[in-house]
Amino acid sequence: MDSGLGIVQAAFTVAGFAGTLVLLGPWMAVTVLLAAVPALLAELAFSRRRAEMVTRTGQATRWEVFYSDLLTNGQVVKELRLYGAGPYLWRWMAGEIRTIQTASRRINRREGPSRAGSRSSAPSWPAACFCGRRALPRRAC
Repeated sequence: MDSGLGIVQAAFTVAGFAGTLVLLGPWMAVTVLLAAVPALLAELAFSRRRAEMVTRTGQATRWEVFYSDLLTNGQVVKELRLYGAGPYLWRWMAGEIRTIQTASRRINRREGPSRAGSRSSAPSWPAACFCGRRALPRRAC
């Protein structure tokens, strides 16, 4: 129910934004639409890669959940200590976690440079100079 209302709310927001842009100038609406296309394509590619990574590491993730449940169950922990199997299971679980984290880091490294532009603080230093604040040395303003 909430997701359906969220979709409707997002549709109204986008329609209102688009209507405002068309009223301000049809060329502005076209410009904004064309500027959004590369970002949309990049986000689709990122989502596809991340879904593939989740599919590849699904078994390792299931093993990680199994081991974490196993190592937090009091009765099982007693048996693991009794038989000395704790270090073996810990190494095995650490290997699964390493597999998941390696795949996640690989995806994050590929996405990082592409997403850095949206998180850049480049516009902040001209604004700071314009407002009279000295966020950077004087020669940068």
